[in-house]
Amino acid sequence: MPNSNNIPDDTLDSHNFHRDLIVDFLADPKIGVTDFSKDDLNLYQLAFTHGSAPDGEGSYERLEWLGDRVINLIAAGHLYNEFEELPEGELSKRLECVSNNNLQKIIAERDLFPDKIIRKSGNVLDEQLVADVFEALVGAIYLHQRFDITKDIVLNLFAKEIESFDPTQNHKGRLQEKFQKMHLPVPEYHLDKSEGDPHKPLYTCSVTAGDKKRVNGKGSRIIYAEQEAAKNALDTWDLPE
Repeated sequence: MPNSNNIPDDTLDSHNFHRDLIVDFLADPKIGVTDFSKDDLNLYQLAFTHGSAPDGEGSYERLEWLGDRVINLIAAGHLYNEFEELPEGELSKRLECVSNNNLQKIIAERDLFPDKIIRKSGNVLDEQLVADVFEALVGAIYLHQRFDITKDIVLNLFAKEIESFDPTQNHKGRLQEKFQKMHLPVPEYHLDKSEGDPHKPLYTCSVTAGDKKRVNGKGSRIIYAEQEAAKNALDTWDLPE
């Protein structure tokens, strides 16, 4: 029986459950956001909503676009202050620390988001989507709390990773850069196999590019398998320095 707002009860229950998850997540000390209006909460809920969500309430994509730029500015300022001796070229390489590929790795290691906080069709969450949602969350925090508080939250989460990032270990970034310099389409990654226990999986991914031989990599997470595949491609394919 529909409620007085003509919203089916199961949809309303799901909607309220999602809001409760978000409120609890934001209140966690690692985020520390507790003072918000109903409109602010709507904004945060949008940040955690994929376009495939069954109730069609919008998607995080615009917030993701904004959050990506805010994160880059925060990381750039932090690197500028922490590494006074580095020229701009080296700083640019270190800024890859907050690329989507590297955010996937950091967020996977942190297990940042609780189960079911990202609303989408189906139950499978790939790591790129999770990184996209984090960027959307930062966009929402920026609109709600403005820059200084957003900066504090991002650096509280990731300052050590930003400072310790080694651009030579970002094999996907190095491989992509080589193909961009050759004005060729960037390599594509494929999940070939998932095996092992659900709590201790082993993924096999491959990378392809044009007529280059397919190269595989393995890892306990998809992003690790992709990084190993890229490393093996750099070692195997005949590419210019």
